[in-house]
Amino acid sequence: MSKNLVIDIGNSEIKAGIFLNDNLINDFVLSENEAKNIEHFLIKHEIENCILSNVGNEIVELEKALADKTFFVKLNSETKIPFANLYATPTTLGADRIALIAASNYFFAEKNCLVIDAGTCVTFDFINSTNEYLGGAISPGLQMRLNAMHTFTNNLPQLNFEKSIDFNGNSTENCMQSGAFFGLIEEIKGRIKLYENRFGNVQTLLCGGDSEKIMSAINADETFVNELKNKIFAHPKLILYGLNKILKFNATISH
Repeated sequence: MSKNLVIDIGNSEIKAGIFLNDNLINDFVLSENEAKNIEHFLIKHEIENCILSNVGNEIVELEKALADKTFFVKLNSETKIPFANLYATPTTLGADRIALIAASNYFFAEKNCLVIDAGTCVTFDFINSTNEYLGGAISPGLQMRLNAMHTFTNNLPQLNFEKSIDFNGNSTENCMQSGAFFGLIEEIKGRIKLYENRFGNVQTLLCGGDSEKIMSAINADETFVNELKNKIFAHPKLILYGLNKILKFNATISH
């Protein structure tokens, strides 16, 4: 079986994974220098197919090596994908969002799925049970909410998100942390309910840098257990699986 390399260049990290068929056998973070000198890595690990998703800075050396040495797919709006894309502006749909929808299709085929990526921004993406991507929403992430409170007021301090111990803050800093965090929790609850009201049963998938904080809060609060915990499939490497699904789809139709 051939080995697939999937690479996700985000705003802060270059994440990668090696798949043998559908099995993720290794995942890691690449430095920019390692990405520029990827050719030795490709030979060492006998990589045959590769896909690149990039919402960060372009790395010319990386793309050239991948195109020269592998069956290479650069994920963009023109890439063949294993679902119907009904987004009104497909050329503006981020590669990361495309990959996450493909991942939901991998884990929960023929189900209504809502994918939530809690990162710098929080994205909500929905695919229905007949394999049609319908769009979603984009919202400020936790740190962005705190930054906005400081930037657009005269007296609120600049804070880094840490954790919100209680929804009822007892200081200005605690109130800001609570407002950002529990505001997002309620937004997630509300959006799941909106989709359930319109489409019936919906499987929710959660990933992104803040997903662990969100799930920790849900698991710690008994009021969320029945309402959210059993509805959410949290997976930190979701995007890698989505990229591999798109890569396999393109490799199949190319032969």
